[in-house]
Amino acid sequence: TNVEMDHPDFFADRDAVRKAYIALAHLYHPDRYDNIELPREVAAYMNAMARRINAAYAELNALFGASGKKDEAA
Repeated sequence: TNVEMDHPDFFADRDAVRKAYIALAHLYHPDRYDNIELPREVAAYMNAMARRINAAYAELNALFGASGKKDEAA
């Protein structure tokens, strides 16, 4: 995997974070595996990862605020 996509630079801008989020959200999105019979443990893992990815993205968006730049006070 691309290390930059899995671990965006600490000083990444909003676009870099958004690109990493989209790639990971696509990979772990539950709808992607709708037509596949997955073992219960795998389905639970995929759902947990999707929730973690969405929570992390929401937290990063809060750090960026309306300006699109990270809030230095945080």
